[in-house]
Amino acid sequence: PRGILPNGDIKPDNIMLDGRGRIRLIDFAPAGPTYGWGAPEYISAWDEFRARSLRKPVGGDFVIGETVKQSTTRPSNLEVDNTAFDYKGTLTAAMDMYGLGAIMWALGEEKASGLETRAWEISEPWYRELAEWCLREDPTRRPTPARFMFNIVSRRILHFIGRN
Repeated sequence: PRGILPNGDIKPDNIMLDGRGRIRLIDFAPAGPTYGWGAPEYISAWDEFRARSLRKPVGGDFVIGETVKQSTTRPSNLEVDNTAFDYKGTLTAAMDMYGLGAIMWALGEEKASGLETRAWEISEPWYRELAEWCLREDPTRRPTPARFMFNIVSRRILHFIGRN
């Protein structure tokens, strides 16, 4: 569809507000997913790509390239030539919905105004339901952006009607 450009790296660092308070996404040239925010299918595809990229043939065998640290941490995305990664075939709206759900979840876990109360405890139950919907492991079970927006708008209308 026209006007849809998956980002693949939706996280707080890539969300800005413009002068009118509107949300703007930045960083449309990802160097790979941000662990902890990326959709599971993106992390998996990136890890497989990176593993293939970091192997060098040596005498018929493959060895891990010198840049990989022998530790439990993942190597930096900068250690991989990411230009060969199939971003177009990998980045999807479902991945961005996962990123949105991760942000919603992080906001729900925040303590409200310095109190010991988490935002979940003072927000409407539907907020957490929407976050969980976006965070489903299976990307086909996540909401589309249109379904997500319909859900938000319809809940606001019902809230408005209920107050009058």
